[in-house]
Amino acid sequence: MYHGQRNTLAFVRTISVQKENSDLKKQLLQDYAVLIMLEILRYFDIFCELKLEDQERRRILKV
Repeated sequence: MYHGQRNTLAFVRTISVQKENSDLKKQLLQDYAVLIMLEILRYFDIFCELKLEDQERRRILKV
């Protein structure tokens, strides 16, 4: 194998690893986006629950 072939193989391997890293970064960002959405939904759920409790408390106080 001559020098040019080794450089070409090293370049191809580098591109391959960069693509894998890029794919992993995309997957990681998607995973973080899902976690953030779940956290937002959790806080929204807590907010709605508190609002319902408050409405129920007000209804009880009116009676």
